Amino acid sequence: MPETQRRQNLTDFFEELSVLEEDSQYKICFRCGVVTMFYAMNTGDIVADCAKIAQATGNQLNKTEINFYTKEIHEKVLWGKQLKAYLDTAIQNQEFLVYLQPKIDTKSEKIYGAEALIRWNYKNKGLMPPIKFIPYFELDDSIIKIDEIVLHQVCRKLKSWKEKGYSLHPISVNLSRKHLEQTNVAEHLTKIVDSYGIDHQYIEFELTESATNDNQKYMLSILQDLHNKGFLISMDDFGTGYSSFGLLKEMPLDTLKIDKSFVDFIAVEEEPNKNKIILQHIISMANALGIHCIAEGAEYYEQIKVLENLGCNTVQGFYYSKPIPMEDFEENYIKTTKDALDKWEER
Repeated sequence: MPETQRRQNLTDFFEELSVLEEDSQYKICFRCGVVTMFYAMNTGDIVADCAKIAQATGNQLNKTEINFYTKEIHEKVLWGKQLKAYLDTAIQNQEFLVYLQPKIDTKSEKIYGAEALIRWNYKNKGLMPPIKFIPYFELDDSIIKIDEIVLHQVCRKLKSWKEKGYSLHPISVNLSRKHLEQTNVAEHLTKIVDSYGIDHQYIEFELTESATNDNQKYMLSILQDLHNKGFLISMDDFGTGYSSFGLLKEMPLDTLKIDKSFVDFIAVEEEPNKNKIILQHIISMANALGIHCIAEGAEYYEQIKVLENLGCNTVQGFYYSKPIPMEDFEENYIKTTKDALDKWEER
């Protein structure tokens, strides 16, 4: 029997679930990752991970999929292993840089805060975008090292600004799912921040909505612990998953970051504008719960005005600034604010 026919017979067998009730059946769809013998011999003890990677390439809803581990996937796996093998050397060589993207109050057009974003000057040959390395580190505890590089650099810069007498604003740093899974993580993160003498109110721990999917009870206890210690808590990419609304009443959130996908089309002239309607209700709900809203990805003046009319007055996006080096952020937003205050006091 041909291989494709055998696979078809296998899926047909598993796709029907019979129950005790007469004439009752339920349709079952599943997604399977397959590693052929050739790649199994070349991947060794990570063959199960390779199968999971192949499985994750599926994207069909309500349909059974069998996805094979391919040459393209294999090259990505090898690239990931190369990056992880080099990670400690890169840290020693100080190749990781932190950029800051400002969050702006649209009414006053003054700085509200910033988000810290990692960049990698890979082997000092130029910046590598996060999409080229972050997904590989997220597969294991390597991402924790990245999280902590960012936190240390942010705290070091905040300490410098404090010593110079500059006004401080909250800076958000990513808290990965792997980080949340660690024991005593709240105490560990607090120890890092306290070593720089930074008030907790200037550090905002930001997690993506997908990071809240596993072991929610434990995750919520960690976030509550951090919040009780005075740190700010933010949920990124809100609206892109399935668990958001149920978690809003449970999570100790200070900030809700509205995903760019909702902002992209709000200024489009169409009736009814579904993006605008959804956005309006998200903002209203957050405001009623006492949660601050920040809209990500605004690129045009028209989007800014729509967001203001909907009640969202804090924006992070290219309209105001792309992510920039810390030194440029200090010069453009932190130092200029102090200079303006000094001139006002001299009057």
